[in-house]
Amino acid sequence: MGDGHLALELALHPDDAARLPGRGRRSKLSLIWHDTPAGDLQAAGLALVEQHEGRRTLWRLERLRPPEDAVAPCGTPPVALAEAADAASLWHGQARPDGLASQEVMAVCGLDAESRDMAVPGETGITARLLCGRLRAAAGTLALCRVSLAGPPAAVRAAALDLATRLRAGVPRE
Repeated sequence: MGDGHLALELALHPDDAARLPGRGRRSKLSLIWHDTPAGDLQAAGLALVEQHEGRRTLWRLERLRPPEDAVAPCGTPPVALAEAADAASLWHGQARPDGLASQEVMAVCGLDAESRDMAVPGETGITARLLCGRLRAAAGTLALCRVSLAGPPAAVRAAALDLATRLRAGVPRE
C-alpha cells in the first residue's frame, strides 16, 4: 500500500446496510477460514481463506496483523501474502508454516454473504464494497456487515467519517 492509496474496513450495523447508496453489481460470496486443529496459522498471525464468489474460487494466505515494526491504521484489512486458484498452488514459493500439512487443515468458520459494489456520493476515485451475511462457527452464528473503502487517503478518510456520522459504523471489533 503506497502513500497514494488507503484501504479501510468498517463494521456496519446490519440494519443500516439498506441505507447505503449505490446499486452496484451483487454477487453471492462464501468465505471459509481454515487452520490446523492446533491453530498453527492463527498462532503465526496468518489465515488461510477459501473464497467462492459466483463461479470463481480463490485461495488466499493472509497476514492477520502487521509485522511488529510496521504501523497500520485501525480497520486496515488483512494483507494477502499469496493468492491461487487452488490450495495446493498457494504454497508455491512460500514456506509452509510448521505443522501445516494439507490433511491437517480444517474449516474453523465461514461467512455466507452478499457483496455489492457501491458508489460513494461526492467522492471520486474510491472503490467501496458492502459485505453482509452471517458468520458461522461451532459456537453459533453472528450477523456481520462490513464496508470496505479504498482509494486516495483523504477521500477514504472523508467517506469513512461520513459513514460513521450518518450510520452505526466504526472499527470492526469482531
